[in-house]
Amino acid sequence: MFAIILNFFNANQTINLMKHFRPITTILAALLISGAAIFYSCSKQESSEPLSGGAQPDISSTEQLIVSQIESFKQKVAYIHEHPNFKSGESMIVDSAIWYIGATINYTYSNAGYPFAKLHRDTSYFELELHNTYEATIEKVVESYDASLSKLSQSYYGIAEEDKKFITATVGATGNTLNGNAELRIITITGTGTLTNHEFGEGEAYDFDRNATYDCNGVPADGAAKIFEVYLSKHFIPEPTGNWHWFFYGEETAFTLYYKDFVLNEVKVNYLDYKIFAASESVAPITGETECLEFDQNGSGIHEMQFYYDYLVEIIEEELGAYSSNLYYTPESKILSDDKTIRDNHREIWHTPEIHLQRRGKAYFAANDPPPID
Repeated sequence: MFAIILNFFNANQTINLMKHFRPITTILAALLISGAAIFYSCSKQESSEPLSGGAQPDISSTEQLIVSQIESFKQKVAYIHEHPNFKSGESMIVDSAIWYIGATINYTYSNAGYPFAKLHRDTSYFELELHNTYEATIEKVVESYDASLSKLSQSYYGIAEEDKKFITATVGATGNTLNGNAELRIITITGTGTLTNHEFGEGEAYDFDRNATYDCNGVPADGAAKIFEVYLSKHFIPEPTGNWHWFFYGEETAFTLYYKDFVLNEVKVNYLDYKIFAASESVAPITGETECLEFDQNGSGIHEMQFYYDYLVEIIEEELGAYSSNLYYTPESKILSDDKTIRDNHREIWHTPEIHLQRRGKAYFAANDPPPID
């Protein structure tokens, strides 16, 4: 078994500021209290390998137990692949299945922390066959794990760029299918290219729109919202230095930032009025210049991209202080852009950052590439 440092969530901590808090279920508690109880018994089951020697950091027995569970699940997957007719008769609750599928994918394949120039998101769906309303046999869990890997590979190898790495996946339940099975969703994020510049140059000017495909100079480029995302990932997820990789696991927590909560100017002029980008026709006409985040608008000497990015970092860091110290910013975080006519027939445009947090671990081995498509 590979050595790991895991960061744990304090399940007893009450977090009042969470806007979209999903409290952790009994999954982690079951792991810590009962060890491998959710797994089926098998006389041929191999025990987890001991921690490797050498210059490995010390890890607690609790941390080692979590590592053992991930490794043990991988052993079960391998055993069932080798013995496709094996029937254990044991079951796993849906939440536990989701935990293991997501944690094992990221533990094995994740490359979070590399400074990517572009993030690619893809969402796919697959089923977990249930034998009652909340449980699946371990064999069906392995089938769903295989299905999730297939979705990951299709997304990953469907990206044309060769300079790419899988970053992370988030697995969750969306409800039940018509036949009574659990519908699961996997969101995969892959990075391409390398982010080489961390300061915005005077000639850079980007459209506020997340879905923009050209910058304000007519050059193919992402919109400002997506550009902020790659910079924020670089800031909040340090690049690994050595033969190890980050991986995210467990329940997600998310909070949303609303620009109206971060006022800078009481008298609005549609220019740097808030710490988060926003403008309204009720203040002044929205022009191409308004939509463009650029340098020295109105002779300010300020680059709007740097201005808003710096405040995003500051705001997110402040918000993180209200959460468990064992929850970390994930690449699933995104910045939505809104463009609506809503008040007195006035158009308004703004950014809405949606920040996602998870537990984070260090896996002391090189991440694998996703499995090739058959």
